[in-house]
Amino acid sequence: MVEKLKKHAPYLAYLGTALLVGGLGCLFINRFWDLKVEIALGLAVLLGACFVLLRPEQVRAALTGRTARYGSNALVMSLAFVGILILVNFLAMRHHHRWDVTAASRYSLSPQTRKVLARLEEQVKIISFFPEGDPRLEEVRDLLQEYTYTSDKVHYENIDPDLKPSIARKYEIRSYGTLVFEQGERRHDEFGIQEQDITSSILRVSRDVQKVVCFLTGHRERDITSFDQTGYAQAKGALEDDGYVVQTLNLAVTQTVPTEAAAVIVAAPQTPLLPQELEALRRYLNEGGKALILQDSQRNAGLNELLADWQVAFGEGIILDPGNSLLGDPAVPLVARYRFSQITTDLPMTFFPVARSVDDLADKENQPSDRTFTPLFESGPRSWKETDVQNPQARYDEGEDQAGPLVMGATVEQEMGGKEKTRLVLLADSDFASNAAITSLGNADLFLNSVNWLAEEEELIAIRPRQPQMRQIFLNYAQSRLVGYVSWILLPAIVLAVGAYVWWQRR
Repeated sequence: MVEKLKKHAPYLAYLGTALLVGGLGCLFINRFWDLKVEIALGLAVLLGACFVLLRPEQVRAALTGRTARYGSNALVMSLAFVGILILVNFLAMRHHHRWDVTAASRYSLSPQTRKVLARLEEQVKIISFFPEGDPRLEEVRDLLQEYTYTSDKVHYENIDPDLKPSIARKYEIRSYGTLVFEQGERRHDEFGIQEQDITSSILRVSRDVQKVVCFLTGHRERDITSFDQTGYAQAKGALEDDGYVVQTLNLAVTQTVPTEAAAVIVAAPQTPLLPQELEALRRYLNEGGKALILQDSQRNAGLNELLADWQVAFGEGIILDPGNSLLGDPAVPLVARYRFSQITTDLPMTFFPVARSVDDLADKENQPSDRTFTPLFESGPRSWKETDVQNPQARYDEGEDQAGPLVMGATVEQEMGGKEKTRLVLLADSDFASNAAITSLGNADLFLNSVNWLAEEEELIAIRPRQPQMRQIFLNYAQSRLVGYVSWILLPAIVLAVGAYVWWQRR
């Protein structure tokens, strides 16, 4: 009986080895110790013990022979190699780093977002409510993992509202795709999934006080509650998305600009401001105030009188630019190149229907050292300022019209007696930020960047989603055949030739 068992002992060893490998494989894949793993490993040990009892001399020879010595060396080398791998992985987990080698840094956060995350002092919790299988979930998860990788102050998790309805009810979630941002008692719900939306939401919950932006009213300015084409409701919504509190300001009633105002926006008044209102704005700016002033052509409203203190004015007439115009309309200049400024960094094309110029009135040689006038963008070299706006056959008249390029947007900074710097952004058109135009090209970015610069929130400037770049190779017929011949014939032939040469040398 024992002799028969000895004859079948190798099969016991094979079966034991298979059970050992299977049990360890299940343990590695499932990451927990269950009954199946225990049974497989127990049987493996039992069968191994049976083999040792049945074939002790074979085991002894295997442990003491030359093969064993060589095998022990190989085992030591293998164990050393595994140990090195474990050590490297341990160090990589403790000191990990990732590199984004895509051409447009598609999988990296913008420098502005990194600054925001570096300033976080308390934990920000982000919860997304997407059902598993939602095509947007992968995009959101990848982006938010970049946030958690960049800052240990950001924690993210996704909740499937269908699988965990109690949590969805707790957060009062009414639609898929909601992102909830929490820091302490502050909470903000967001539906956008781009980097700007997420960074703005983090700023919103991490700020102790939200900054206030005031729109001047009372002179038929752009209406921030109107969704008509000429209204500014979308501009107001974009500012609120950036975390600002948007209010209206009627200086004929209050007579002063609120102290909490981070910036005042004067959006194309059509009737003149009262002297008292101009004086209130002047006091505010003299104390280091910030203002975005938009003024359409043929409308002055007394703003040039106010701007004279900073040696700048809106020019008369309109700018015609047949060389750089939107859809061939010379009265709608298109801007694709900008001067260097934080406001215009990486700014896409913008357009300005019926724009005028922004003129620097300061003496170039005797300009105050504490005043800085910075053009943001200009019309094209073939443009001109048309003074006869009633003439339907407009053309450049030398001696009467001013030739381009002409400044259409500029900033002014000036120290005011040791106080904070006064900041002005002057844009010679207000149509570009209306509901009809703000979502086109880079108009919204220009508007928001201007306000962010005024409110000293430069970290919010120009955070835009990176567009994937399509990279394709087009081959003609001859090139396609060449690739085919190399892949199917040449490379296999080289491998066969090398093999035949090695065989011939060893023959």
